[in-house]
This record gives sequence, structure tokens and C-alpha cells, in this order.
Amino acid sequence: MLSDGGFDATVQPLWDVYARHFFGSSAPAPEGPGPRAVEAARELVGWSNVEVGARRVALARKGMGLTLNGIAQGYVTDRISEILREAGFDRVLADLGRSEIRALGRHPDGRAWRIGLADPRQPDRFATTLDLADGALCTSGGYGTKFEPSGRFHHLFDPATGASAGHYIAMSVFAASAMVADGLSTTLYVMHAAHGPPLLAHFPGVTALATLPDGTMQHLGGTAL
Repeated sequence: MLSDGGFDATVQPLWDVYARHFFGSSAPAPEGPGPRAVEAARELVGWSNVEVGARRVALARKGMGLTLNGIAQGYVTDRISEILREAGFDRVLADLGRSEIRALGRHPDGRAWRIGLADPRQPDRFATTLDLADGALCTSGGYGTKFEPSGRFHHLFDPATGASAGHYIAMSVFAASAMVADGLSTTLYVMHAAHGPPLLAHFPGVTALATLPDGTMQHLGGTAL
């Protein structure tokens, strides 16, 4: 697997243990679930323990679970765009919740579509704007689903540690396909910065824009957005 396990659809048990801790009590311990609970959940994570066949998907261990949250929205965005293209639409901006966006053609006035990226520290404001035409732009960020107000604990888990990833606070990826951009934004958010460029080298034409915890933005590879 290209991400060496960075993208793993079997992280659902980690979501479950954090959700039980923070949402199952009126006064959850602020330091998060205990290490034993996290480790027990992490031991159920492993994409190699998923058997995919033509008519069934099987999980090797009891207690495992799947979530397609890191890629399904991108897939749906692509499908909506293609259905509209097949129906004769040549200028489309499909936007599934501000995080998965696919553009067909250009804006009716001839310019590129103008896309605003939310500021992870103040999501109701834009950190920057980008032009998009005939491509997709997807963003992943822990600010999207937080278990508690500080944002230290969120839904983007590092499968290797069982903890919420903290290298970045947002990751935006531009690609021809929203599904590819969605999957890569999730993966790059979780991975250490040193592993990003080698992964992107497998995807010619793809560009990533990372936001560091201090709000600084940097490109991980490819052509600058």
C-alpha cells in the first residue's frame, strides 16, 4: 500500500473508543480515553485484515469496523459531476460540504471558479482563496469533527499510534479526481511531513497545500497552487 498504512479504512474502532469517552459521559476526563482502551482499539485496526471479494467484504477479527469517511465523499462528488456531464452540463461546481469540490469547465463568465479555504483556527473565515477549473480540491482537517473544544482530539487518527494526528491542522489536495484528492488529503494529514513528497510522487499533477499548527502554509510537492 502506497501510504504504508497511513490511509486505513479500519480505524472505526478508534472513533468508537473516543466517541464513547467524550460523548458517553457528561464530564469526560480531558486527557482522553485511557491508554489501554486506545491500544485495544488500535489492535483492531489493520487494512490487511480486510478481505474484499466480488460479492462480500469480510473482516478477519471480531470488533473490527470500517469507515469510508476519508474517501467516500470524494467518490460521490465525482459521480455527481459525471452524471451531470453525461446529461449535457459542461460548467459545473459540485460542492459537498465545503471540503470536497469538483469543477467541470470554468465559471459562466469565463474565469476559473474561485474557492475559499477555511481557516482551521477560525473555520468561519477564509485563510486563502484558490482558482479551480476542470479539477477537484479536497480538504481534511481535525477542526471538522472535534471531540472536545480544544481540537486536540479529533476524527483524523494515526493508525500507528491510535491518537489524533497533529502534524497539521489542515491539508488541501488538488487532483483531477475528487476521490483521489479526498483520499490523499486524509492520508497526508496523518503522515509525517517527510513521507508526503514520496507519496505524491506516485500521483503526477497532484498538488498539496498543508497548514501547520501555527497557521503557516506550505506545499508538500508538485506545482504550487
